[in-house]
Amino acid sequence: MGSRLRLIAAVMAVTAVCGAGVVEAQPTLGSSAPPPGPVLTPWPGGRIRIDAPVGVPWRCSGMSFGAPYLAGQQWVMGPTPIFLQFTTGVDVLVTCATPRTLRSTENWIYNRQVVKPG
Repeated sequence: MGSRLRLIAAVMAVTAVCGAGVVEAQPTLGSSAPPPGPVLTPWPGGRIRIDAPVGVPWRCSGMSFGAPYLAGQQWVMGPTPIFLQFTTGVDVLVTCATPRTLRSTENWIYNRQVVKPG
């Protein structure tokens, strides 16, 4: 039984080391630092404006405890903004994600913010 646990631990360690090396070896979207996240701005009427940096595609969605409870995923890439519609004054968790590389959708960078639409 102990040898099985050691084997599992060894496989997990090798996988972690190899996996980390693969992630770092892939080129990023212009630099080694994560790209700047989208800017979220509350707008009147329960809307949230999402402005993304130019040239970096972001997939954004929102969730709240008030109707509508979910705003589906939308892609945004600056300079054109997108809007999410929610109930005025309800806290909304906006989650935006972008692929770490243009060739792979396995490694994502997440940006989560809580916004209260006006």
